[in-house]
Amino acid sequence: MKKVYKRFQYVFLALGVVASAFVAHAQDNRGGSCWFGNYEANFTDASNISPNYLFALPYEGYSGMTITHLCMTGNNTNSGVQLALYADNNGAPSTLLGYTALHNVAQGPMVLPISPVQLSYTGTYWIAMIFGSQGNHVSINQAAVNTVCYMTYTYGNGVPPTFNTALNYAGQDFNLWAAAAYYVEEDVNSCGPYVFNTQTYTSNATVETSYNDGGCYTFITTNINIFPELDLSVSQSGSTLTANQTGVAYQWVDCNLKGLPIDGATGQSFTPSESGLYAVQITSPDCVEYSECIELTVSGVGTESNQEQFVNLYPNPANNLLNVELKDFAKIQILSVSGQVILDLDAAQTHQVDLSSLSQGVYFVRANNETLRFVKQ
Repeated sequence: MKKVYKRFQYVFLALGVVASAFVAHAQDNRGGSCWFGNYEANFTDASNISPNYLFALPYEGYSGMTITHLCMTGNNTNSGVQLALYADNNGAPSTLLGYTALHNVAQGPMVLPISPVQLSYTGTYWIAMIFGSQGNHVSINQAAVNTVCYMTYTYGNGVPPTFNTALNYAGQDFNLWAAAAYYVEEDVNSCGPYVFNTQTYTSNATVETSYNDGGCYTFITTNINIFPELDLSVSQSGSTLTANQTGVAYQWVDCNLKGLPIDGATGQSFTPSESGLYAVQITSPDCVEYSECIELTVSGVGTESNQEQFVNLYPNPANNLLNVELKDFAKIQILSVSGQVILDLDAAQTHQVDLSSLSQGVYFVRANNETLRFVKQ
């Protein structure tokens, strides 16, 4: 008797695999915050800043962050502005890491893109700004105790590759910050079609997606690898289940025990010792899949009066000889608990099976579609 059930999700959760595909993640360089600097500050002081000076302020950055934007809170003066990011050297800005294009000062937060820069250390970095005209261009905290480094430089000439003539003064802080993005790459191996973001893929593909979590951007590259689809169907002959997919590895599991693997049940066929709900895990070089869970009723245990083929099976337990009485001539097989055929015989209506070559344990005798269990002492 066989009933097919929808796959039990707990089977796959218990074994730690995904039924339809394997997903492997890599290259997540998340470290620390999504920003560093004054992204949450609300400075209200005026800032009378002269043109053609490159001002730089120190902020704490985190190794592994990939900086994609430099940012400021503008006061809508329409002056030209350019921002830059420098590494630190003994408490002063040194090597240029990235910079924005020229922009006009707008009102409120200005999030200006740069070529992505992955930070190589956790520590001080310097965000620099240069303006094209005199004015109150950016919000400022006059009461702050900071070291502000500066150097003369002509606006519109880009920014210098090294900040090597820096002067400094104490005090002030500005609404400057850097925004980071994080990059994740994942591989999806699927046997057969794979549905991703409502689209079905039947061949290899690379999909780029992203999301914004409160200003922190995450960019995801998904490599979808499609492999030949596995045959997950199972055939039944009496009390024996057989996976129809060939050339793979097998592990039969007990669906009633949350997908617990059955010891020794690693053959293509499996003859349960008791009634229950069973599935097979099929492992190819590329994928792991599960069959549906199948409800199976074992025909009998011990000596049985026949319902179809068997008349009698005795003695049980048996030593070296097992008597098999059948209704008619039949082909009989002796199977292990894992479903492996050990003996394959043509039998008369009464047949003695020599068990002397078998070790002690539980076995099954199968005739046509009927299977009975016996014990070898």
